[in-house]
Amino acid sequence: MSIRQTSIEAYRQIEAEGLLTSLRFECYKILYKHGPATACELITHTKETEPHRSYSYLDSIAKRLSELREQGVARELGKRHCKITGRVAIEWDVTDALPVEYERKKPLSERHRLLVKYCKELEQENAMLRNEFNKTVREYQLDMFA
Repeated sequence: MSIRQTSIEAYRQIEAEGLLTSLRFECYKILYKHGPATACELITHTKETEPHRSYSYLDSIAKRLSELREQGVARELGKRHCKITGRVAIEWDVTDALPVEYERKKPLSERHRLLVKYCKELEQENAMLRNEFNKTVREYQLDMFA
């Protein structure tokens, strides 16, 4: 059985069982139908065939490719010159695998909370060091001028 044949089976199962979020599946479907391709080639093809798509949707295609790679359903074939830009770009294609759980980044609010906590800890440590320094300077001055 060829890789493309097993990719067909994986595609059908992913679609039937809803194994990817809707945006990831749309990107996967575009890559499946038009890959191997660079992100820019996929975006250009989508613009031509679905002109009603928004810029943010088209931009999300490139972002979803790395997420699909992390889930094991897309892979980087290597680098080549993009047919659209002429620049060297990553060529992507689907795999024959089913998706694995994608580890999401902590939400921005959670990262912000942790950063604020860390800053407060640094401020406390800085104040403590400043007090120790001032105490040492005072002791030195007393010894020098006593």
